[in-house]
Amino acid sequence: ANGGWNAYDEIKRLLIAKGIPAAEIRFIQEANNDDEKQMLFDMVKSGKVRVLLGSTARMGAGTNVQDLLVAEHLVDVGWKPSEIEQRIGRIERQNNLLLEKYGFDKFKVLVQNYVVERTMDAKMWSLNGIKLKAINGIRKYDGSFSMEFEDEDTASLNEIAALASGNPL
Repeated sequence: ANGGWNAYDEIKRLLIAKGIPAAEIRFIQEANNDDEKQMLFDMVKSGKVRVLLGSTARMGAGTNVQDLLVAEHLVDVGWKPSEIEQRIGRIERQNNLLLEKYGFDKFKVLVQNYVVERTMDAKMWSLNGIKLKAINGIRKYDGSFSMEFEDEDTASLNEIAALASGNPL
């Protein structure tokens, strides 16, 4: 608002420098009502827009643009594991034509998380790992006396936290 540095504009600038036409990079904030949002989503689904930038709040539930998506880049972490699941659910879902054409076992979409070392990113990813382990303990409880279970989701969050700490060991 004050003409200073803006992450969205910087990402767009870098993408243009890599060869993506400016018209194919859009921001969800450009859509001010449901009709404009739907028009923007239709452009993504048709391939006219190759990059759509936005927040989880603006592109969470109800965002169905997965038809041609191959990658999702997440530049921050939310407070809840459900926010992470919601973000990933924007791309890893039915009606992604590439996944359906080539199969979920042969075609893998890229979900890239970005972190800044030695910042709150490490703590946030760690907290999400702790929360998800508790949630998955309930989800995966089989009635036995043991709460031990394999939890790849939690391990993944903890790996990101370790990387963000600046000490992956």
